[in-house]
Amino acid sequence: MGAKELYATAMRTADGCLAHIHVDQLQNSTPCSEWDLKALLNHMVYEVLWVPDMLAGKTIAEIGTKYDGDVLGQDFVKVWKEASSASQAAVADVDLRSVVHTSFTDISAEEYITQIAGDLYVHTWDADQAVQCSLCFVSDVDKLLYEYYLPKADEWRRAGVFGAKVEVLETASYRDKLLGLLGRTPVQVV
Repeated sequence: MGAKELYATAMRTADGCLAHIHVDQLQNSTPCSEWDLKALLNHMVYEVLWVPDMLAGKTIAEIGTKYDGDVLGQDFVKVWKEASSASQAAVADVDLRSVVHTSFTDISAEEYITQIAGDLYVHTWDADQAVQCSLCFVSDVDKLLYEYYLPKADEWRRAGVFGAKVEVLETASYRDKLLGLLGRTPVQVV
């Protein structure tokens, strides 16, 4: 599975979860202890809003504070759909070898898309836990992201991107291994 297909799959998974979220659930807690569901959704939309600009080659300074604050507005489903559509169009059109100027270094569009897809995929699980909508995640994506994050996890954990690793059973699914690696408590813990 390539980066573009991974992104499309992550977005379909997120779309499926967001379709089950109601306004009265926005204060629900999530596995991200610092965020309730509204803050988590705000983060997810914020990430997706950046994608077209980043893939167009803009720098962080050029984008500035354009997406700061509450990006959900009064209709978070509408905002998500619009941001999702624009980001997916940008991903579909980009040359994966083009350069993306992130806050930490320049990386390929392929790397950037993979990182954003992984973030969205895992945060979709977080949102799922907040509303118990029992999504079906994609085992191929679970494995791909686990293998992608495994060599990076300790470094990113030191940078504060991930929480403390949660040990899971050796026989756990790749989804549970991925979640544990990224600091979430999955079903099959040690």
